[in-house]
Amino acid sequence: MYELIRKPFYDKFMELCSNSTSSIKLCSPFVKTNIIKEVLKNSNKNINLSLITNINLNSLCKGGLDLAALELLANKNAPIINSQKLHAKIYIFDNKKCAVTSANLTNSGLKTNVEYGILVDDINQINTIIKDYNSISKYGLNGKIKKEQLERIRKLIEAFNQQTTSPIDTTSENLLSDIISVNNSFLDNHFTGWQKFLINIIDDFNKDEFSTKDFRNIEYKLLNYAPNSKTPQRTVNRVLQELRDVGLIKFLGNGKYKKLWHNL
Repeated sequence: MYELIRKPFYDKFMELCSNSTSSIKLCSPFVKTNIIKEVLKNSNKNINLSLITNINLNSLCKGGLDLAALELLANKNAPIINSQKLHAKIYIFDNKKCAVTSANLTNSGLKTNVEYGILVDDINQINTIIKDYNSISKYGLNGKIKKEQLERIRKLIEAFNQQTTSPIDTTSENLLSDIISVNNSFLDNHFTGWQKFLINIIDDFNKDEFSTKDFRNIEYKLLNYAPNSKTPQRTVNRVLQELRDVGLIKFLGNGKYKKLWHNL
């Protein structure tokens, strides 16, 4: 059976959190701190929480995705998965009920926007949704975000706010963009080692999307940078994952990537 969600979902959502005894699985690209605080307040203190979201530095700096919300979950040892193509909003309660809706985990999404969705309790449908949720969580191009990455992101946000002299554009169009505009020296000043080296290489590609082939074509530069490295391409892959999980690049699949910054 299913029930249509045709009006603001906040009260029902918190009721489902309160009634859950074992697990709450969350999936939303935009997440606000006060909503996560309410989830924690209304749910069992031993509840198993998890979140799939879309981490990019623009959303984090502009307030579409709250870093503090992620930190609250990380402090509860909740798995946080970075799915960079995410648009779905799915909420699963005790593996018995599931809301599939247009509403993000935000005040506007749950309280004021005109949103629509369904609340499902059919066990066969629930099992299919859980399988899909788990598939997203385990997908090889997605990263599991740890506290160290959140600490790194916090420093980047603080530095971004210091370099910004004009009011931050928080219009919906800007929040939906995954590209952040930074001063030319911003990334150069806040990254070191291989990360800084690859950021400069990616800038030198002079295109928004690039691939592993681009790095193979400049392997001589990699070896000049690290002449003792026996596996420079493996190092590149590892560092690209690190840059992905602080929201600076996006994995597109099939060895292709998207640069998520623009130099002013």
